[in-house]
Amino acid sequence: MPGGSVESYGSLGPMLEKISAKAKDGAPFVALLYPGGHAFPADGAKRIAAFFKEQAKK
Repeated sequence: MPGGSVESYGSLGPMLEKISAKAKDGAPFVALLYPGGHAFPADGAKRIAAFFKEQAKK
């Protein structure tokens, strides 16, 4: 589940598919999810903690 450019996945994808886990039918467990990089929001940790606190109440 790498992020990045379509061009990068075009060259790296075959290697990632080769080393990834495989489904019973042999399909690789890797795919380009979206183009672009990953960004962690400044308040990400706070939001994650709030989510799990709320889930614990249910």
